[in-house]
Amino acid sequence: WRGLNITQDAGTYIYNAEPPWDNPLVATRVHNTVTVDGRDQMTRAGRFLVLDWTNAHSKNLIETDESIFGRVRAYHRGYGSVKHERTVTVYQDERWVVEDRLTSPRRTLHTYRLHWLLPNYEWKMETQESGISLRLKSPYGWIALHIKSNSQAPIPEYQISLVRAGETIYGQRDAQPYEGWVSRIYGQKSPALSFAFEVRSEFNRTITSEFVFPQ
Repeated sequence: WRGLNITQDAGTYIYNAEPPWDNPLVATRVHNTVTVDGRDQMTRAGRFLVLDWTNAHSKNLIETDESIFGRVRAYHRGYGSVKHERTVTVYQDERWVVEDRLTSPRRTLHTYRLHWLLPNYEWKMETQESGISLRLKSPYGWIALHIKSNSQAPIPEYQISLVRAGETIYGQRDAQPYEGWVSRIYGQKSPALSFAFEVRSEFNRTITSEFVFPQ
């Protein structure tokens, strides 16, 4: 957005360092996605090798709504019985809506954790009954990230946390040293905001993230 990388890929940082910096930024938990029960989407078997590669499928959706610039939907089954489907909709008024739908054929309790890796901007957090709003002060004005969660069951309690450079600065999280960093160049890392929205549910669940950019 306007040349700013808002939802950042963590990068690599470095391969051949001592733990915890032995290529930890390959983990699912530091990427802009949902983890289920703390698992990776694929099985890590060493510093470089990843096993049990999962297939992903995507398609562009045709929309007749003139307010929608574009929409794409994708899914994978890297969490076994739980299917993760993501739909991204871009609106003409510079809103991006990301819907993450988690479905399971069995009524089993799962922990769903949505993570966004965001720039190290000044921030403000607001909580409501249905979700939260995180505001980020970019060079071009305040960006708002609204998150809410819906399911077949009443809205349960959720946990939110914010980590910068391995340190928890909002909420509660057992932060890992490699969380809240972004590596744009190999061997270099800079602080970032690691935001997590976590909810436990035995029902199918949809988590919606809405990014609203200043005009």
